[in-house]
Amino acid sequence: MEELLTKLLVEQQKTNQLLEEHKLAQKDYLSLEEAAILISVAVPTLRVWIDTGQINKYQPSGKLIWLKKSDLIAFIESGKKNAILDALKPRKTNKVRLN
Repeated sequence: MEELLTKLLVEQQKTNQLLEEHKLAQKDYLSLEEAAILISVAVPTLRVWIDTGQINKYQPSGKLIWLKKSDLIAFIESGKKNAILDALKPRKTNKVRLN
């Protein structure tokens, strides 16, 4: 009985997470916490990206920071493109001379 209850709780948590992700997918602007959940990074990572100008922030009411979902997607996609381009670049080899 206890094992069944545990399984039900785990399934409920998965369902809740899927519902939350679905809600986030419908929004155009996200809070830092929502954006972190959507792209699976920590909030401090988002703050670094904002502080370094890699992602635009929107603060219409002063304190609360909003991120545009399309900006996040573009940022992630540009990172993937850069990673692919970096992987295609010829690598410099460090030759060691033995005397």
